[in-house]
Amino acid sequence: MYEYPTVNAIICTRNRGESAVVAVESILANDHPAFELIVIDQSTDTTTATALRRFQRDRRLRYIATATRGLGIARNIGLQLARGPLVAFTDDDCRVPANWLRVIEEEFQREPQAAVLFCNVLPGPHDPSAGFIPAYQRQQRTVVKNFLGKCRARGIGAGMAVRRDPVLAIGGFDEALGAGGKFPSAEDADIALRAIAHGWHVIETPATDVIHDGFRTWLKRVNWLRVTGKG
Repeated sequence: MYEYPTVNAIICTRNRGESAVVAVESILANDHPAFELIVIDQSTDTTTATALRRFQRDRRLRYIATATRGLGIARNIGLQLARGPLVAFTDDDCRVPANWLRVIEEEFQREPQAAVLFCNVLPGPHDPSAGFIPAYQRQQRTVVKNFLGKCRARGIGAGMAVRRDPVLAIGGFDEALGAGGKFPSAEDADIALRAIAHGWHVIETPATDVIHDGFRTWLKRVNWLRVTGKG
């Protein structure tokens, strides 16, 4: 086995139990030759830990239980524990394709000045008459270099990656932002804006994608918009 990964994948989870297994399985099925997956578990019980025991013999997986709360905090824990120069994030209700980490690494190699990347996030199968799944899709690759460009590029954290050292150097993720935080969203947009403010670029690419299974009913849409707007 390789001594150090060139890419770390991170899943931040809280009280998902068995549903987190699908996300973990999809990442461990990636064809990248040197990656490591870190699961940051903020659950209030051991259900998720028990569900993930089936992977305990896979040396590519590191499981970290923490009593902290908040997505911004969890992302920073993963970022600090990562051993690779690139760190890819997805959510515990998502699935990724086998080429996900390889494409992310290739995209960063093409853009040495990029510190943040967003890929497409596609909605999983669902009944549109009953509700929706948050998603983000763009048809063409773009490299955002200024705030005006970022106004037109609004990738989401379910399909996000960063260069570890530059992002740590600008302070990592804002721990007041993200699900479970004081402002329960926008830690993804914030890190992109701060990267641009420090002279780094942001990639948005349709070259790979994430499938999001986070279904919400239409009745919950108003609250979802309120939470998103607050962040």
